[in-house]
Amino acid sequence: MNEDFFVLTDIHNPGQKQAAMLLLTDTMGRIVLQLRDEHKPIRFPGHWSLFGGAIEAGEAPLDAARRELEEETGLVPPPASFHPLAVTLASKTGRELIFIYHLNLAITPADIQLHEGAGFGFMLAEQFSQLKLVPWQRPVFKYFFDNGKF
Repeated sequence: MNEDFFVLTDIHNPGQKQAAMLLLTDTMGRIVLQLRDEHKPIRFPGHWSLFGGAIEAGEAPLDAARRELEEETGLVPPPASFHPLAVTLASKTGRELIFIYHLNLAITPADIQLHEGAGFGFMLAEQFSQLKLVPWQRPVFKYFFDNGKF
C-alpha cells in the first residue's frame, strides 16, 4: 500500500493509529487549509492543518481520505481525483502513520461547507513561512513545494 506514496520519514515501527490527510489545491495553485479548533481532544489547536483524520478499523486509506473530506468540507470528488503524495509518521502523536493524498480541484471558498475546525483558508506558497502550521506537516509542504507538485 505504501508503494504509491513518497516516504518522507522512517515509517518503521508505527503505532496502531493511522490517518489519511488531504493536501487540497485549487486551480489557481492555492492550498486549502483548515484552522484547527479549540475543542478537546484536538491536537494543535489554533494551527493551520491539512484536512483529514483517523482511519477507522477495516477502512483503506483512500476510503478514509474520501470520507474525511466529505465530513469536513462537504466536497465529494471522484476517487480518481485523489493522488497518493506522501506517507510519514507523526512521531509526537504516538508514531501515527499518516497517508497524505493530493487533490487539485476547481473549487472556490463558496464550495466548502465547513463542518469541522474553526475556519479554512486558501493559501499561497509565499504565505507558508508566516503560518502557524501543525509541526509534523511542515516536511509535507516542503516536499510538495520542492518537487514541483505545486
